[in-house]
Amino acid sequence: DEGLRAREHALGAHERGLAEREESLAEREREHGDALQRLKARLAEHEQEQARAVEALEEMRKEVSRQEQDAASRAQSLREAEASLDEERSRAAAEAAHCANRVRALADREALAAQ
Repeated sequence: DEGLRAREHALGAHERGLAEREESLAEREREHGDALQRLKARLAEHEQEQARAVEALEEMRKEVSRQEQDAASRAQSLREAEASLDEERSRAAAEAAHCANRVRALADREALAAQ
């Protein structure tokens, strides 16, 4: 009878120990689950931040492309304006030479008339 009670007592202690271990394991699982959820949330935040950064970078690339196109257009306009200015200079130089020739011709006529 004493042996049976001792065994029952030992079995009860063993069962209590198992129950405590199960409870401890369940608590660890909850803690790990909570930690996993926090990590998943942080990962989602980082992924969102990365997506926003990629989007901002793409917008910057588009803006740089627009600015490059604008600069190319301005450069083309400047080249066209310089070509037009060169044409005007050539015309002005030709006109100045023509005027100088006319002045010389008039001076020559005046010199002949004065003789």
